[in-house]
Amino acid sequence: CADGVAFLQILDAFYPGKVPLHRLDFNAKLPAQRLKNLRVLEKTCKECGIEFPLPSDGIANASFQDTFETLQFFHTFAQRN
Repeated sequence: CADGVAFLQILDAFYPGKVPLHRLDFNAKLPAQRLKNLRVLEKTCKECGIEFPLPSDGIANASFQDTFETLQFFHTFAQRN
């Protein structure tokens, strides 16, 4: 989850065609590479009208707390939609 790909795949399930999956680095290992994916996630959320303050730096640095809170948000989002 630290690379943001899983979150983007969830969004792609709800908004087919809105997520530019071709722009993602599925093998992101470094925080800078993960941040690139997370910026795509932020942009996609804005385009889809989803307001959530994404803790990009925390997720990119594999912070359990930030990743867990984001996962909880997407879980709640999935249940409501």
